[in-house]
Amino acid sequence: MEEYFGAAPPHWSEQLSTHTKSVADWLVKRAEALVASAENADGEALPRGVPLAFILDGKGDLIPVPATAHEGMDLEFLSVSWLSDKKAQKSRRDEIMTLVGHATVVVDARMAGLTDGRLNSAKGAMNAPLVADSDDSWSPNGDDHTSRVRFRVRESDDGVGESVGDSLWRPHFRFATAVSQEGAGTEWLIVERRHTDTDTEHGRAYGPPQELDEHQAWTERCARSLAKRLGLTPSYEKVLAIAARLHDEGKRAKRWQRAFNAPRNGRDYAKTDGPVQFATLDGYRHELGSLIRADSASYLAELPRDLRELCLHLVAAHHGRARPILGVDGCDDEANSDLADRQDRVARRFASLQAKWGPWGLAWWESLLRAADARASKENIQKKSGEKDA
Repeated sequence: MEEYFGAAPPHWSEQLSTHTKSVADWLVKRAEALVASAENADGEALPRGVPLAFILDGKGDLIPVPATAHEGMDLEFLSVSWLSDKKAQKSRRDEIMTLVGHATVVVDARMAGLTDGRLNSAKGAMNAPLVADSDDSWSPNGDDHTSRVRFRVRESDDGVGESVGDSLWRPHFRFATAVSQEGAGTEWLIVERRHTDTDTEHGRAYGPPQELDEHQAWTERCARSLAKRLGLTPSYEKVLAIAARLHDEGKRAKRWQRAFNAPRNGRDYAKTDGPVQFATLDGYRHELGSLIRADSASYLAELPRDLRELCLHLVAAHHGRARPILGVDGCDDEANSDLADRQDRVARRFASLQAKWGPWGLAWWESLLRAADARASKENIQKKSGEKDA
């Protein structure tokens, strides 16, 4: 579920910020109304285990619901039976307030949550609203690349999205909603993103296939151009250029190439058509692989120690991690003890550099490499699609 919400997060135009107590009261009352509505419609109650809401923390990770809430079972959602239990309404509200404070609650559309941008009343109509990821009316510009919503979700019985062969959309993530006895997916949700989407980590990895060496060369060129326009000294320009030249080296890992469905022709790719196979990726962070490969890069040794540390941090942090922790799951390049030591060095490097540059100064450095990377990714899309730069 975390992978799904990472691929298709709630869109800003679907969200409402309000008081925690209001949310707790509303969830209980709307669950009761939904159960009553279902019974009145066809005489059948909703299944007790139907998930009505998922709770995400500030990082987008699922907040687990305590086992006491589900008769001894640990679940990842608030269920129909728990929310609509009239015998324990007060305790339900108290527990919900504890769970959802400073969190995002993703609510089943059948709860008919919002009306004209506000919480629907407890006794309001139960008509499910149209949602951003499945209704084209949310994107007033239709197929134009400037549409507000950058992704859509489609159902599939064969794991193939409608975007195959589409010049505007591409498959981003496949989520099996039903499996056979053998464990094979039989029903799927396909998250599709626009080909021009380069604002996320996986978004920048998708696009017209591009070999790794070319992408890193383009990123270095963009980094040098940016450095010159900013008036950076030659030594700082060199830091940014080397970081750009090394930033995606970890994508050479066979695990990454397989997970992103790179062409199997003996060459390494930075951009692929996807979709990503998260199970194959197994948490692997290509930034970590880039750090490992940077150790053997002769041109990194050309930098003095303090600038070498800055360069390595930019590589580690170019997708927002390494502040201070960089995950080591799925990495096959070093032994576990060596990975633990490297993870420790990543955190210490961040602390040392932040003490030197300050939090905003270090974040500014990080933004330069990200800007160069995004610029190079966009150029790849424009070149292959024949678009002109805006």
